[in-house]
Amino acid sequence: QQNAALVEEASAAARAMEEQAGGLAQAIAVFRVEGGAAGTGTGSDTRAPAIASAHAAVTATVAPRRAVAPRVFGNTALSSNADWAEF
Repeated sequence: QQNAALVEEASAAARAMEEQAGGLAQAIAVFRVEGGAAGTGTGSDTRAPAIASAHAAVTATVAPRRAVAPRVFGNTALSSNADWAEF
């Protein structure tokens, strides 16, 4: 009886997953490009040099950051060793 219940639960989970996969496929269909084949690689090959040069230009113009003191959270913000004494 336990095995039958496990099989029934697994079957229900599989059906739920199929329904979710169908919903996901419908949601993704909105983003499909008409008239183009996926995975041809033509778009990424032409943009790669432009992206690399733009990234190099941005990194060259960014000023170096100052060192920032670490933030203190919780009880350590109020820590004071002057109140503690050894027993």
